This record gives sequence, structure tokens and C-alpha cells, in this order.
Amino acid sequence: MASSDKFTVLFMRDDSDVRRYKVNMAWFKAGIIAIIVLICLAAAGIALSIHYWSMNAELVIQNTTLLKEASDLTVRLERLENVEKIGQERVADPRDLLATARQAATEKKEEKWNSNNSEAADSALSENSVDQTGESDAASAAEPDNKTAAEDNSSLSAWQADLSSEKIDQGLVKIENLDIKISDKNLSVAFNLLNSGKRSQLTGEVAILIATKDRGFVEAEVKKSSDLDFYIQRYKRIRADLSLPEGLKANNVLGIRINVLSAKKELMFSHVYQSPGGHP
Repeated sequence: MASSDKFTVLFMRDDSDVRRYKVNMAWFKAGIIAIIVLICLAAAGIALSIHYWSMNAELVIQNTTLLKEASDLTVRLERLENVEKIGQERVADPRDLLATARQAATEKKEEKWNSNNSEAADSALSENSVDQTGESDAASAAEPDNKTAAEDNSSLSAWQADLSSEKIDQGLVKIENLDIKISDKNLSVAFNLLNSGKRSQLTGEVAILIATKDRGFVEAEVKKSSDLDFYIQRYKRIRADLSLPEGLKANNVLGIRINVLSAKKELMFSHVYQSPGGHP
């Protein structure tokens, strides 16, 4: 060392000249401090990497657990909703009770009116004799009407048979426990929509058309459109209240066509079901 504040560094090789360098003491200390700082930074980086890696592993485990719990809660919520809807269906609907009372009153009036007409006809027959020729002419005149009615019934029966045979099923969904209720102006439909298992989940909507005795289909207005939307993993209880179109009476309804559409508006299922009093 040449002086108190400098170091002399010699580089010697066997086949070359000796090289001598003078290094300031401050640079030497700075080099040592830099090496120590680098070692500390590397150690801190390794420690932080281990810490955050363990934290990430814990977060992955927690995320997996939360996803499983969320899936279980979703299934449980669907079951509770279905149980609630089934309970609501078992409770008598005031509109149905009112419609039944009106129908009973109407039938009672018709029976009384028919009874009065029958008594009046019996008394008229006892007072006046009926001409044999007149009866024959009346029977001959009624034959075309009876023939026309028979043809209409035959045509209606053929159309009903066609409706029963029409079915589109892609094997993705099933319909069970169908319940149809019809009043004067309302139509209530409830059924279980099941995922057949070919897909893990299904999303889409249900469309309902009314089959009438006029050999056609009409659309019914849904009071709450969200009732016909579905997102199912296993099954969902669909319940919807619809309004009959203006001019369509309950006794003119043969049944309903249920169309199940995917989120891309692809038809997955379609079939016509008999309504109470109808024969599709």
C-alpha cells in the first residue's frame, strides 16, 4: 500500500508483464458496501417470493372453496325457489275459486232454464198433436246440419291427432309435473324444466302458444316475462300467468304448445299438451 488512503493492486501472470493499479480507499469501501447491499436485496427478494407464493397458494385454496360453496348455495337456492313455487301452487288461487263459483252459478241457471223449457214443451205437446209428415220433413231438414257437424268433428279430431304427434326434442331438456289452469280470461301454467345432463348448464327462455278449436295457434300475453327465463344446472320450476287474447274463450282452448329455446334462440324442445277439457 503506497499511502494511507490508497491500495496498490498487482496483477501478475507467468507470461506477461506485471500490472499495478492504485485503488482509492473510498472505492474499495463502496465496492464492499455494494456487494453487501446486493446480497441483502437478493435475500429480501427470495424471502418476499416465498411469502407471496405461500399467500397465493392460500388464496387459490380459498377461491376453490368459495366457488364450491357458491355452487352449493346456488343449487340450494334453486331448490328453495322450487319448493316455494310448489307451495304457492297448492294454495287455492282466489281467481280460480271465483271462476269456479261463476261457472257453477251459470250451470245452475242453465239447468233451471232447461227445466222450464222442458215443462213448457210437455204442456205444448199435450195440447197439440204433431203431424207425422211435419216430423218427417223436420228430420230431413236436420240431416244436412248433423252431417256438417259430424264432418267438423271429424276434421277437428284429425287436427288433434296431428297435434299429439308433433314433437321436437333435441334431448337436452325434459318437462315434468305439468299443471294447466284456465279461467275466463287467464291461463296459469306450471311445470318442472329438467336438464337432461348433456350440458352442465342451460340458459334460455320458454315460449307458450295456445292451441284453439279453430285449428290454429295464438300467442298469450305473459304478465311477467322473467317467469319464462331459465338458467338451470339440474332443474327449475317454471310458473307463469298469462292472459287469454281478446275474444278467446276458455272452452275454445284445446291445449298449449311449449317451446323451449336456447340463449341463441335455437329450438330445443316443442310439444303440445292437453288442457283441462281439451283433447289435443
